[in-house]
Amino acid sequence: IQTDLTVGSSWNGTTFSPDMQMEIFRIVQEALTNARKHSKAHHVQVKFDAEDGRNFVIIRDDGHGFSPTHLEKVDGRHFGLQFMQERADQLGGSLQIQSTPGSGTEVVLEVPRQEQ
Repeated sequence: IQTDLTVGSSWNGTTFSPDMQMEIFRIVQEALTNARKHSKAHHVQVKFDAEDGRNFVIIRDDGHGFSPTHLEKVDGRHFGLQFMQERADQLGGSLQIQSTPGSGTEVVLEVPRQEQ
């Protein structure tokens, strides 16, 4: 899978505690694993950016997408998505997953900016 990494200039100087870094890493890792295992993606973009005092990590793929509401109704066994949500909650942040069958998937993690 071709993967592009972008770090926005507004992210410059952003630091996190080692624990927060690990949680962010695990969320990105799970999103990339899902793109590889489930979406049949050929291209993934990972972007780190900041805006209005908020930090974002955005992972987009060009895979076949899915219906998030359909997954919840089917069997409740999608532990990876659940773990991503729990990790975002532990960070005091939020996680949004947007996907439509045939249109790829976008995972948006918002994490609070830490005081220097």
